Amino acid sequence: DLSQANGQPVKVGGLTQLKFTDGSTSGGALLPAQPIQGRLTQNGVDVTSHLATTTATTAKKFHPGHYMMLNIGSTSAQQRSLIAQNATDPNIAGFQICYTWAQLETGPGNYSGIDSTIASDLAYVSQFGKQLVVQLQYKSKALGDFPVDLQGAPGAFVQGSDGYYVPNFWDPAAGVLGRYLTLLQQIAAKCDAPPSLEIVNLAESATVDAATTLGGTYTTPGWVSALQTIAQTAAAAFKTTTFEEYINHISGDDSLVGTACANAIKAGCTFGGPDIDPSRNNIPAYDYYAQYAATAHLGSA
Repeated sequence: DLSQANGQPVKVGGLTQLKFTDGSTSGGALLPAQPIQGRLTQNGVDVTSHLATTTATTAKKFHPGHYMMLNIGSTSAQQRSLIAQNATDPNIAGFQICYTWAQLETGPGNYSGIDSTIASDLAYVSQFGKQLVVQLQYKSKALGDFPVDLQGAPGAFVQGSDGYYVPNFWDPAAGVLGRYLTLLQQIAAKCDAPPSLEIVNLAESATVDAATTLGGTYTTPGWVSALQTIAQTAAAAFKTTTFEEYINHISGDDSLVGTACANAIKAGCTFGGPDIDPSRNNIPAYDYYAQYAATAHLGSA
């Protein structure tokens, strides 16, 4: 079980999974796999929950490759037309579709939208033997992309200088984060099991321009803490599907990007990022890809 009498962690490197399996004594008696009792660290980061599994733990689905991201402004019919047109391409492992909060939860406790969007799309892509990546877009320039009851709720959103409305996840008193965590749990309950759901990711961590701080009660530590809570909740909810946070910037303090990446890994999730372009070397999240490449399934768009 890798327990250490001195209480020190076990340093590892180059591993993607450490599985504890059943064994037997010299007399043939069964020795069931034991949960890990020690801690595994890589480059000072605790990677125990990401690496260590037992035979009782269901492995995450893993189909690496290129995924075609479908236009966020397209209708479902247009998206499905593109899926059908490209389904026979062996270079495409699957498709990424972006969903707004309002599509999934129209009102308090009404999650029927998950069935008509994500669950329906999962069934559609599976016909072609392809995988689906779900992107959860938490911010929008249109209030209509949020549940109706939240659209006019005082303190529920802050509008950035770029026009985007950002849910007030960093202030627990606003009650918005708890509502979103429930949404994640509902998505997992309805959609985690289908083998065609590859990844669920949270849209970019940049709330506004990287150097700009939102108004209201926004704080950078509060935002990083919210991202950590989201990762922890998602890791517990999604048993067979990887949850990923797109981390590119922490608006107002990019020195916290490394902390946000480490928090995602510690929670049992992973991270990636949008805006992949070799010429855009100003995105600090790129600096952490090499550090976690051996222990995390990184995804970028």
